[in-house]
Amino acid sequence: MVGAGINGLCVAFHLVRLGARVVIVDQHDDGHPHGSSHGEERITRSSYEHPRWVADMQRCHAEEWPMLEELLGERLVHRGGDAVFFGPEGGRIGEYARAVSEAGAQVDELDPSDARRRFPAFTFADSARVLHDRSAGVLAAAATIRGLGRWLASKGVEVRRPFAVERVESRHGGIAVVGPSVIQADFAVLTVGPWVRRLVPGLAVRPARQHVGYWQFPLAKAGHFPAWVRLGVDELHYGLPTIAGGEMKAAFHDHGAGPGHDADELVPPSEVALQAVESRLREWFVAGVGPLARRETCFYTNAEDDQFLSSWTSDRVYTVSACSGHAFKLGPLTGRRAAEAVWFRAR
Repeated sequence: MVGAGINGLCVAFHLVRLGARVVIVDQHDDGHPHGSSHGEERITRSSYEHPRWVADMQRCHAEEWPMLEELLGERLVHRGGDAVFFGPEGGRIGEYARAVSEAGAQVDELDPSDARRRFPAFTFADSARVLHDRSAGVLAAAATIRGLGRWLASKGVEVRRPFAVERVESRHGGIAVVGPSVIQADFAVLTVGPWVRRLVPGLAVRPARQHVGYWQFPLAKAGHFPAWVRLGVDELHYGLPTIAGGEMKAAFHDHGAGPGHDADELVPPSEVALQAVESRLREWFVAGVGPLARRETCFYTNAEDDQFLSSWTSDRVYTVSACSGHAFKLGPLTGRRAAEAVWFRAR
């Protein structure tokens, strides 16, 4: 395994359960602020614009996350707050409504006036449609990463850090992972997020740095206050309550432009971007939000139409990438599929 974020750990988890021997390498120390898997919480939800993703999330909620919670021995999904999706007619809200209806998800469409009564903290300003996702919740992201790491260690999985991989090449009938040393393996799985084009040149992905803020908001607590997504005509904003409570995490879902951003640059969050998010929060919430309490960055590795890339990029190298901001909630299922692809080719 090359990469120890959520996808790498989930692939390793399923490979070990299938009976494989796994070595994980990562270029950074545990808990680093680069990449896409750091931070305490993430949204989970069934609402998407594509029925197949809705179906995948239904499976994650029914099977994958409960199994992880049982095997890791801790609560990872904080339910009870649900989620609301809202936006103007002509935006993406219509696509979401059609997809969840087609897939039979636990999502109800509400009249905006009814939505204001049920969720009085929201203004639902300029929203023609509101979806109430009863399957949604907040994932304990950091606890998931730590729990997977402990479980893998208990199964004897070796993790080598820091191990910066220079290249992955065919050698002696197998694969050589070349870095500070050379690791010979039968197969390699690449889950390296925004660094993927260094190891798979020409891959059609675009890393985009996200600017995330945490605003003081006394009502916000996972399991008690809804996560939310505002679907505009050509934009998407999202927010969620923190697990500790008292803050709302929010950001603009930025697909970026051009060749993408360099994940090795530790660039502080953009004040301009966060101010723009804050101005929208003051529109969408009755009492507005309090002061910005803290901020961070993370990366989306985007592909066209928000697609995932999960496939063989050579005979013995399987690559999972371009998760376009959706990786964490789908990680256990993505990991299962990648692990099964490698395991069955090995057999």
